[in-house]
Amino acid sequence: MANLRIVHVTAPGCSWSWGYEPVLHRIREVYGEQVPIDLVIGCPYYDFDQWLKDYEMSWEEAEEFFREGARTMGVPMAQPTRETIPWDVLPGSLAAIAAGRQGPPGSGKFLRALTRRIVVEMQDPAKPEVLREAAREAGLDVARFEKDLADKEGLEAEYQDQGVSVPHVPMGFYNLVLTDDESRTLILDYAFDPAKVESAIEWMSGGALQKRKPGDIIEFAREHGPTSAIEVARVFALAPRDAQAKLEEGEKGGKLARVTLAGAPHWRKAG
Repeated sequence: MANLRIVHVTAPGCSWSWGYEPVLHRIREVYGEQVPIDLVIGCPYYDFDQWLKDYEMSWEEAEEFFREGARTMGVPMAQPTRETIPWDVLPGSLAAIAAGRQGPPGSGKFLRALTRRIVVEMQDPAKPEVLREAAREAGLDVARFEKDLADKEGLEAEYQDQGVSVPHVPMGFYNLVLTDDESRTLILDYAFDPAKVESAIEWMSGGALQKRKPGDIIEFAREHGPTSAIEVARVFALAPRDAQAKLEEGEKGGKLARVTLAGAPHWRKAG
């Protein structure tokens, strides 16, 4: 059987990337290293006003686009305003490249932490303190991160050199690409329901992969939080009310703390 892998274009400043967080966590929990996930760091825009012009949108049309995207993804995220939307999110993408120099697991934790800060908390990645706090949250060597972040020329070269070994198919923030690197490539657009991605993996693998049951919900929230009940429901294949009940159980037991982000409850490690 050919080796399967998922390739995904992601960016800290892209809401679609936050929508895919539960899906990618589900695949990692269920399949582990049997289905590697290769991430390519992109950037949705360098100048938001220019982005509006490129897509021939008014601000009002962009607002509806953001609302429609949030409905499609179904996870809590902030609704941007003209005053809160970051003007340029390229600094976030270059910061993800800088974090990548320290390797996993810190680089992945940084990507999640910064994406949440931009998309859910509406923080501006152009502010050095936002990047610094995301690095600290991810457990990176902050001094090394800031040194790497100052290497703008090197980071831009790494950013441009990505994607050498990715499939030559239409790839975007809104899709996942499942490939066996031989004869078959499957593009999954708007695949925010993990069950659809699992079904595609089972089809391409012929059901030959071993599936694991995801671990402990409370420990997942402690490790990856702040996380919402919707994310936990998708990762653990539960009804949202059951996921919330488990998170509240962790809160009552003193293992989790609740925080409200984008108007919705999220849970993280207590203390």
